[in-house]
Amino acid sequence: MALLTIITYIITFLIGLRAYNLIDWKKWERILKGTSTINRYWRLVIIFLLTSCIIGYGVFVKSNKQTLYPNLNLFIQIDTLAFAICIGYFAFLQVMEGRFNDFDSKAMVFLRNQQQYKRAIKNWKKAHIIREEDFNVLSNLLEVYLFDRQLDEFDSMMPKLIKNSIEKSDRVICDYLQISRYLLVENMGGARVKLKELIKFTQLLPQTLNLDWDFNDMRKSDIYEKMNDSGEAKKTLKNLMAYLSKDLSRIQHEQFESGDYNF
Repeated sequence: MALLTIITYIITFLIGLRAYNLIDWKKWERILKGTSTINRYWRLVIIFLLTSCIIGYGVFVKSNKQTLYPNLNLFIQIDTLAFAICIGYFAFLQVMEGRFNDFDSKAMVFLRNQQQYKRAIKNWKKAHIIREEDFNVLSNLLEVYLFDRQLDEFDSMMPKLIKNSIEKSDRVICDYLQISRYLLVENMGGARVKLKELIKFTQLLPQTLNLDWDFNDMRKSDIYEKMNDSGEAKKTLKNLMAYLSKDLSRIQHEQFESGDYNF
């Protein structure tokens, strides 16, 4: 009984902290997701040891001579079982992290060294299954969908990419991919609408133009190379990539932001 009472007190205490907004679960979730599995494991071990010591001490203090041994024995069994479950869970996470990195690196090799788009897509889809909210994998996957002309797949996955945008630069990447989708099929009307939204955003936040993105993948793709070099769509896409990578001259930059995209 003493053990159950102490656990009840702890749970009630945590619920009370959350009720008064003294614990931000989402903040802790963001912190944990931003660290490696090994770091998360050692953090859990430290927290687990501290919690076990506190609960064990509480059991010792609250129990009388008749109930001390049964309560401690029950606590040790539950504590051991909980720790074994945590060890198994983190071992599984470590295996999945290794597989994720393997799929991601293989996909990049297939894309950049061999231009095997379907193999790249296959590996990034496997990586996406492991980490559904990983923005980098999703954005790479969507761009290769464009290279491989899988526009329906691109359209179905774009809302998920937008949903998983966190950084301000993520918004720029989403806009770039959507504009590229319009331009690759020469839909200038849709492209102009998104271009105006993108330019308005980058003018408010100029630092978002320092984009960590390799546009050479697009430049080397078959679908881009087969576009009409003198056509408005290809010129616009070419200037868009130069604009986002800050390769335009000051005059060209101002010209692009004024709405003249195909100079």
